[in-house]
Amino acid sequence: MWPSSKGGVSVSYGHDGAGVYLPTVSAERPWQFARGHGHGYRFYDIGSTRTMVPPVKLISGSKSRRKKHRMYNQLLHSAASDVFVPSDLMASYAFESGTIASSNGYDPIQGALMDIGTVVSNGDNEDGNKAVAYAEGQSGGMDLCLASLDFVRKPFLQGEGNGGSLQAKLPMVRGRTSIEMHSPIQQIQFAPTPEPSVCPYSLVRTNMGTTLIRVWLEKDEGLGFEFEYGPEIPLEPVTETTAGNQVHATFSTWDWNQTAVIDSIGSWAVYQISDSGNMEKIYTGEPHTNDQQHISKWNRLLWGASIDSIMIANRRHVRYHDLRSNDSIELLTDPSDLMQICDISPSPLNDNENFVLTSEQLVWTDVRVPGKKLLSWDHFLHSKDPSLKLSMCGINGVATASLYSRLLPANVVYQFTQSNGLPISAEDPYYYVTSPDSVTQCLKTFRLSLQEDTSMENEQEGYEEQLFDESDIDEDDNQPRLLCCMRFSTEYGLYRHILSTDRDSRLESRRKRVEISESEADDFIPSHSDALYGDDYINTGKKTKDVYLYDFRSVYKSVFDIGNQLPPSPADTTNDDEQITAFAEALNSAIKANFKDKKKQIFTLGELAVPQTLMDDLNMVSSMVEDLQEHYSGTKISIFPLTYGLNTLFDEKVNNIADIYEHLVNLWVKPLDTESVSENVLIQRKNVCRHMATELALSCMGYHGTANENEKCKSEADNLPIEYLSKYSDSITKSKTQVSGTVNLLLREWPDEESSDTFIYRPLGKAVEEEPTQRMLDSSYIPPPPSLSQPASLPVTVSQRSSQPSTATMSLGSPKPRRFQSSQSQKSKKKKRTQGF
Repeated sequence: MWPSSKGGVSVSYGHDGAGVYLPTVSAERPWQFARGHGHGYRFYDIGSTRTMVPPVKLISGSKSRRKKHRMYNQLLHSAASDVFVPSDLMASYAFESGTIASSNGYDPIQGALMDIGTVVSNGDNEDGNKAVAYAEGQSGGMDLCLASLDFVRKPFLQGEGNGGSLQAKLPMVRGRTSIEMHSPIQQIQFAPTPEPSVCPYSLVRTNMGTTLIRVWLEKDEGLGFEFEYGPEIPLEPVTETTAGNQVHATFSTWDWNQTAVIDSIGSWAVYQISDSGNMEKIYTGEPHTNDQQHISKWNRLLWGASIDSIMIANRRHVRYHDLRSNDSIELLTDPSDLMQICDISPSPLNDNENFVLTSEQLVWTDVRVPGKKLLSWDHFLHSKDPSLKLSMCGINGVATASLYSRLLPANVVYQFTQSNGLPISAEDPYYYVTSPDSVTQCLKTFRLSLQEDTSMENEQEGYEEQLFDESDIDEDDNQPRLLCCMRFSTEYGLYRHILSTDRDSRLESRRKRVEISESEADDFIPSHSDALYGDDYINTGKKTKDVYLYDFRSVYKSVFDIGNQLPPSPADTTNDDEQITAFAEALNSAIKANFKDKKKQIFTLGELAVPQTLMDDLNMVSSMVEDLQEHYSGTKISIFPLTYGLNTLFDEKVNNIADIYEHLVNLWVKPLDTESVSENVLIQRKNVCRHMATELALSCMGYHGTANENEKCKSEADNLPIEYLSKYSDSITKSKTQVSGTVNLLLREWPDEESSDTFIYRPLGKAVEEEPTQRMLDSSYIPPPPSLSQPASLPVTVSQRSSQPSTATMSLGSPKPRRFQSSQSQKSKKKKRTQGF
């Protein structure tokens, strides 16, 4: 122990705490201080954050609040136009409603809504599997979700000069089972796993009480695995005479057959689970007399240094109780009325030691020295923040404490250890930033293992036994240390952060081989999710060190899920002609309908019609598009390619539907390991690629129909300037400025985003001379607007592009100009024309 006053030793920035003169330990530095350096680990976020479970948005952001404001204004001016509602009353109502529904509202009796532990596997209490349990957001936190936590090997590249490539075992969430609790969940906990058996129960506390659920994992080599759960065991109220709600429950760290519960007024009870599954109350206790003057409902209970002792904490005191004699002593108290206890956690290294987080300090205590602090750090966080929490992890004799809060978008890390028999601070505190878009509800930290990067041929994904126990992780002083932080947000999102002591290290995925078990994982990020914080990286194989692409294979999984919903291919390939004819008829009917309705905007062919089945011969779709262009050539209907779409998605080598299909197959099908992938998976993915190639090809072809000569513009087009402005701002009143139908038509046909300096102006009385072949050279040519109803002085614009050969016609689905086809048509076989036009 350090020489100190009754309060113990305290260290801070610029204050090294107590000192001891020990010349026999170190002659160079005979003075030893409580604030040490170089005894801990400095972890860095290596940018491998992954969304394991997407969050559920419970309250709208600033954009939605603006929408609500507009909605309230509409309500005042429309439905309640004859009733006066004070604006301050409406604003007050909106603020109170938002506060009630806010996911950031802090409830002091709410515990951790996520926990990581071990569950029984295949009904054998000596065989366990790591699992994660969390409150499911889709049900508003009323369902318990259980998922297996498996570990996959990922290449881990160290920084330059720090060694070669290693393999890291990263946690992945697989297979989920939901259990209805019929009440909002307030706490979830797995029992610790004393050797040699695994606890078959999970603890869930809701607003209606605490329940133990028997959970086990059934594994099958061929069918995979699934969670099973048995009958629920509710815990009786702590006392029959009081109506205090249960605010915390916990398993014994020494015997998982024992459970303790404490209520809001400080009464507690210890229960024993019998072999038959019945619950028996074996110990009870009343609140301490000094505790009744404190109104806060926050109470915590955890086991002490033996099975016969427990610790009870409230906002002001931590007391140590002996269950056999019912005696208690004060372990930690602070006379200051401005300081309160925020959280308490046992030490991961010593059963006699605990860490207490107060509003001003992080305190290291020992039950063998009651009433005195071994060491404390001033954290300088907000002293009025009651949501401060603590997460502990042990690393090679160093107790690592992570502080987090709902007001703090970062985690602050403190480290403590023993040096020469004295408690010291291993390193100065540091922090790493989490996502500012989510608020942390609870945090779990644990070690990850590294091993030499061997051949991946024998790699198998699966659970690594006792991976959370640092004694089972092989240590190498030359290797960096990895730390995993599983973070659960207030919006029921689960995130994984990877920290490393090597700040230049990174995780990457092998591009040449796609792991099927990962591709089929159900932890993908939906496309509508706002929590796209990144993914593992893929090395592109280029020499440049910093050239990497994001690995969206988990997102591709959501794309391949549509494979089972795709229309089947024709059983007989000879029916392809009938299928393409039916598609051509549907497309032709849609074009005629749009032209009849005088719709002047540009549509893609994919918007007009889609094939009802998958086509085995994709070239037939390209031939059908060419026939469609030829069928409408010389008419007021234009079928032209939108080459910009293809150039945006692919390179210049991809210019038709067959090229798109080959590109997708090379990207998503050929990298699969055919030895470990079933034939059904390959067929399904090829069907998806064929479906996507067809939709992309049709989406890169445009349709445009011009109006009839005597057609007048519709009345809704008379307000053209306001119509364009309405895309960018709200129009309060309609403009009184109106233009004639002919001017309106001219504005409609004017090409967007082009300079008028390049146009040629001609009087309307003269016809525009044009060679017949000139129009064929540019299949995207759109005839000028009609001129019979316009005054003679009004010019008509014709783009100079119409007089130049268009390179767009050489892309997807566009036929070559006839003068380039004349020599080839004599040598090649005459193409069969698609029926249906």
